[in-house]
Amino acid sequence: MSLQGSLDTFALADVLRLLASTAKSGRLDVVGSRSAGQLWLVDGRLVAGEAELNQDLPDVVFELLRSDEGDFEFRAGEVHDEPGEQQDVDDVISAAEQLLGTWREIEAVVPHLGCRVEITAELPVDEVTIDRSRWGHLVAIGEGRSVGELGSRLGLGEFKVSQLVKELVDEGLVEVADASGGEPEVPVDDWARADVALGEGAEGADAGGVLGDLVDGDTVAADLDEVVRNELEDDSAGEQGSRDVALDEELLGSAGDHDYLVDTEEAALPEQFPGSEDVNAGANPFAHDPVTG
Repeated sequence: MSLQGSLDTFALADVLRLLASTAKSGRLDVVGSRSAGQLWLVDGRLVAGEAELNQDLPDVVFELLRSDEGDFEFRAGEVHDEPGEQQDVDDVISAAEQLLGTWREIEAVVPHLGCRVEITAELPVDEVTIDRSRWGHLVAIGEGRSVGELGSRLGLGEFKVSQLVKELVDEGLVEVADASGGEPEVPVDDWARADVALGEGAEGADAGGVLGDLVDGDTVAADLDEVVRNELEDDSAGEQGSRDVALDEELLGSAGDHDYLVDTEEAALPEQFPGSEDVNAGANPFAHDPVTG
């Protein structure tokens, strides 16, 4: 079974809580406007994740939470080669949201990776003590480079290198130039480009009343759309083939339009989902590349 949708209509935190409430196992692929990554769940609990240079679950979820736009797809049954200890979804989201609050403070000083960082020409104090680690950071900056280039040189992801630059600014050792201009440099790992393959059905879709009924505050609403719930709880779907459920325009229309999702014996999928004539048109921009993947 595959479950897909768009982040601008269904927030990542709500997607994770939905999967947790239905005790699903599989891999959640996310390609957002700021980052891309993957999360693995077992019985509704997080066991592994990858995003940018991060594998710690709160860090991974933090990276993915920064994207307000993008697409996601859940692939049931996918397992991680080396799963870690199971962690509660709400606990991981809470820790990630704390990091998000710290990021807002960092972002005020380092808005994006395209900012240029330079060693200050004049210290604000008469004397400064620099330890070995700080000296290495200053050498890496040299005559000046972008924050993104500094991160690549030091092997740090966006959060860590931006946090480092803010600390150096607070210590009066460096200055951030061109902080108000330029486009963000968002590094996305090669594995993300090659392996995160998302369906195109949810792109540009308006969730309407379907997604609005899925989540009520921080908990999944009791009146979750019956069609979606039946699909999520149908363990026999894996034996009879993949069934794609997009949490956007694919489920619009009257209840009778979706009988094919309930009848698993003889009904074939229609050529067109009701209410989504143009949703699946065009090639999949996230298609898996067998050469690089």
